[in-house]
Amino acid sequence: MGLILPQPSEERKIFFPLISPKEGIKVLSKLLSWWISGTLYGNMNVMERSAIFRVIVVISLAIIITGWGGGSREKIEVRELGFSMNIPSGWSLDSRNPWLCYLRTSRGDYTGTVIVEPLEGDFYEFVKTVSREFGGKVISSQPFKIKSYKAVKTVVKYPLEGVIGMGVFVLKEGRVIQAFFVVSEKDFEKYRPSLEKSLESISIR
Repeated sequence: MGLILPQPSEERKIFFPLISPKEGIKVLSKLLSWWISGTLYGNMNVMERSAIFRVIVVISLAIIITGWGGGSREKIEVRELGFSMNIPSGWSLDSRNPWLCYLRTSRGDYTGTVIVEPLEGDFYEFVKTVSREFGGKVISSQPFKIKSYKAVKTVVKYPLEGVIGMGVFVLKEGRVIQAFFVVSEKDFEKYRPSLEKSLESISIR
């Protein structure tokens, strides 16, 4: 796999070996399925959703480091909210979870994920808070609208992991749709045009 990134901390060394590369994608798919169910149907409390969100982010970073991945297709959809987004050219949609996509590279597997979370409080403050989690350093944050819906495009650097995340937050019907990609800092400029094109393809009905 050969991803040139800083070695995981002792905490990550404890966490990552518990999930083999073969099983990692199954775990992430299961977590996203729980997230979908808990968010869309209200059968999960705030603390449970928050805990699952953090594990989803950690495993997404682990995918880059360890090279988990697989699948095919071309679009991520959240039909309940009328959301759709084309995945970047050359990426594959996970066959077990339609809210997850990958790109296999010599540095590991890069990831794209869509999650939905109920909004509690101000939308723009929510975006700031989420963007700064896990030691994130906000490079840019640009408010805009998709049709009549509030949205923010962000670029966030995670120095400890050596990766950069690019994503869009969209507010619809009291819920925040988060579409974000995570790639190595070394490859960010190379893949930035295709990531931007994907995020620009977001459609809300």
